Amino acid sequence: MGARLIVDGVPQHFSDQQLIELFEPFGQVVCVHISRDAGGRSLGYGVVEMASFLEAERAQKALSRTKIDNSLLLIFLSELS
Repeated sequence: MGARLIVDGVPQHFSDQQLIELFEPFGQVVCVHISRDAGGRSLGYGVVEMASFLEAERAQKALSRTKIDNSLLLIFLSELS
């Protein structure tokens, strides 16, 4: 069963592809989405869906509270049903 990670603190310049590359070392990334305003500017948070709960949990433990380009990542985990 997959899991969804809510990622707060995504650097403003990050693309969806960069977010994928950040999470790929921990398992299969199913999809990502960085929230953007009407002008296309990042809102600083996004969603990463991973193939399994264990992969998502590993990613959360490894990446939560890490700094990337002066942005502190906060990651919240939710199991998909």
